[in-house]
Amino acid sequence: TGFEDYVWSTGERTNAIEVFEVGDYIVTFRSGSCEYTQFFQLQESRSVDVKDIVVKDFNGVDNSITFNVGDSDGVVYSIDGGTTFQNTNVFRGLEPGIYDTVVIRDQCTRESSTVIIGGLNAFFTPNNDGINDIWTLDNADFFPNFELSIFDRYGKLLGTFNDAQVGWDGTFGNRTMPSSNYWYRLTLESGRVVQGYFALKR
Repeated sequence: TGFEDYVWSTGERTNAIEVFEVGDYIVTFRSGSCEYTQFFQLQESRSVDVKDIVVKDFNGVDNSITFNVGDSDGVVYSIDGGTTFQNTNVFRGLEPGIYDTVVIRDQCTRESSTVIIGGLNAFFTPNNDGINDIWTLDNADFFPNFELSIFDRYGKLLGTFNDAQVGWDGTFGNRTMPSSNYWYRLTLESGRVVQGYFALKR
């Protein structure tokens, strides 16, 4: 700004122009008897080729998200909607939850997606205080048609529930089950089976 005259290679005469074609642009600008020339080269942004996003979940806090990118040069990664970025393509130690991922190349081209990390609480406390009284699948809305079976330490089936039910309240046959470890088998709609254990604390 502040010069008397501008002449662009496009024929425009303003101090700023908007362009849409890849190529070279030249502007000559003048103030009094002094004349200056500036060269611009507009290049097409390289695309972000995210080939795959690998999610490791149902592992407590040992969950991870890994981005597989064809060419990682100039690429940064975010799992909080683009608030913070890192240069490495792996995020570890993640809690179960919903993650808004953003992958950007050269601070320009971006690809966004939503990633769900599934999880089951390591324990629950069914004491009717309104906090952690029900043991169920985290983010159950994102796992339609799941089936979750619960067993005692001897392998006895205590109950099965699905996405149409709330979860387990720590009872069996109208009897309160004692504090102990219990085992589960989660079957997802995809056919994936996840097994593990959790604690009931009173």
